[in-house]
Amino acid sequence: MAETVRGAARTQPRLRLHGRVTMYSVQQLLFDSMRYLKEFGCGGEAWHVAVMGPELDGIETGYAVWLHRPALSSRAAETAAARLRNRFGVRPLPQPYRSGRYLFLGKAFSEGLT
Repeated sequence: MAETVRGAARTQPRLRLHGRVTMYSVQQLLFDSMRYLKEFGCGGEAWHVAVMGPELDGIETGYAVWLHRPALSSRAAETAAARLRNRFGVRPLPQPYRSGRYLFLGKAFSEGLT
């Protein structure tokens, strides 16, 4: 939505931003994810990872700890998720969800917080 701002000599358009979203690179996503793995228990089998859209749709309610970060692109989110699965043994999220450019990482209540 554009809004007009009147200056002393001329009129110029200005975009009105309703909110800013910080987007994360693959390295930033991996750094945040590894911080969670280390702080809340490093056993990758206790965690689930998915690439999804901005809406959580209640998925987070089954997790004691979760991370939901927007990536620069869906490809960046998929790369980070693949790295977490291959390197740390994080399991893919078992529930159906809509694909997008957000990385979701969660540790289930049943696994405990160590």
